[in-house]
Amino acid sequence: MSDTDINRLAGPEIAGQLVMPRIDFNEEGYLEQALRYVEKYHVTGFIIFNGEINQVRETTTALQSKSKNPLLFGIDAERGLGQIVKGGTRFPFLMSQGASDSEELVELQALNTAGEMKFCGLNLLFAPVLDINTNPKNPIVNVRAFGDDERLVSRLGSSYYNKVKNEGVFACGKHFPGHGSTDADSHVELPVLNKTVHELLELELVPFKKAVDESIDFIMAGHIAMDGVDSNEVPAIFSKTLITEVLRKKLGFRKAVITDSFRMDALRELGPESEIAVKSIRAGCDIILDPVNSEELIASLSERIKTDEAFCSAAYESAGRLFEIKKQIKQTSDIFPDRENSKKIVSRIARESVCLVKGGTLNSGKVEVNIFDVMKGGKNICKPFTDRIKINGLEVESVNYISEDYDFSSKNDYDTINVVATTVSAWTRYSELTKFYHKVLNHICNQNYGNKILVSFGSPYVIADFLDYNIIISSFEIIEPCQKAAADMLTGKLVSNSKLPIKF
Repeated sequence: MSDTDINRLAGPEIAGQLVMPRIDFNEEGYLEQALRYVEKYHVTGFIIFNGEINQVRETTTALQSKSKNPLLFGIDAERGLGQIVKGGTRFPFLMSQGASDSEELVELQALNTAGEMKFCGLNLLFAPVLDINTNPKNPIVNVRAFGDDERLVSRLGSSYYNKVKNEGVFACGKHFPGHGSTDADSHVELPVLNKTVHELLELELVPFKKAVDESIDFIMAGHIAMDGVDSNEVPAIFSKTLITEVLRKKLGFRKAVITDSFRMDALRELGPESEIAVKSIRAGCDIILDPVNSEELIASLSERIKTDEAFCSAAYESAGRLFEIKKQIKQTSDIFPDRENSKKIVSRIARESVCLVKGGTLNSGKVEVNIFDVMKGGKNICKPFTDRIKINGLEVESVNYISEDYDFSSKNDYDTINVVATTVSAWTRYSELTKFYHKVLNHICNQNYGNKILVSFGSPYVIADFLDYNIIISSFEIIEPCQKAAADMLTGKLVSNSKLPIKF
């Protein structure tokens, strides 16, 4: 669509092009609502939650056929389609890729994810994470990042988004200008850092600069404030300095900027949704992602286009960028990637990323296994691990799910395997040990009998306080292939050259 064609569009249609509502397949009437968004409000597309692969495919096909303009269908599948959609492949967190440091494995994951998305009619992947996780206390980036080194993140991120793009799916690097140094979860509150543009260019913006240079199509602006750039806790999505002056002019980005979800609590005290959206578009953002009330927002933006000349100009400029990108939307694929091959890729990533941080192997003897489950996943959360060490020759005397009634007076002569399960999840802070778990792990470490083994699934930063354990193994995810890989490493069945992609 040419600039002339765009200028013929009415305000409501332009307003709709700036908004990306959600489709949640767990909600009743999701299709009727989505059709209403398409036919009446001309939305730019949708972000997808839940569903099953064929259900998603049928829905995206139906909506594309009803839409006057091509639709973007986005999904937050950093760990593969299976992170969101039932029937898809779920990979370990991206820090696993940082540990293996294999561009081949990154490309295989990206290829698989893009292939499964295309079958479902999805064309916009909200990945990769280009944040550099330099803060060990970071509760929301953490293992979602490749690591804490800007060169590693840039290189592996490049392999990821270029492979996705080559497969005909748009990639979206996030979270500009960088969420890795924060200690707050933007789903809960607005993280504030005091970094200047110069400091950002030296570290956080390095992967984004590479992505821009390599023509990534989308960048997601995070709900992060940089007081060294804008005073008074201005979130990046409001910041004309960050979005227009830095991202667009200094870095040279000519494609589309999408906000992070408008349902995150970082925005809850910043004003009405419509005013937040207007400020974001004026700052240089193009799409408002996942608003609380899409119909009201589109109506409000449409009225603003009629009365606010500066906003009207920004809105038409954004719509123009989006129409140019949408010209590249490819047809869906009729072939779903081979499931057995997908499983092999997941297994390879799990086995080539598990890290022997300290010590050697334990291939025989009687052991006691203690489970420290921050995730609250239940007493069988580590069953694949315990089953595997039994198969590999260890005699498991007991498996103890550690709770507040832990008996500090208990003592035996067994080696103890202490399994810590953490994760990164919005609104939870499940990446941190509780004070009670910390106390118990210290108590076990200080006993003078048997070997003490620490196996971490999830955040590797929990290891830092327990470096006196005899053997330490780190994997970055608790899915079954990762559990089996850690068990095989402990029992000498697996040797890996991986190393932690972070520093304590």
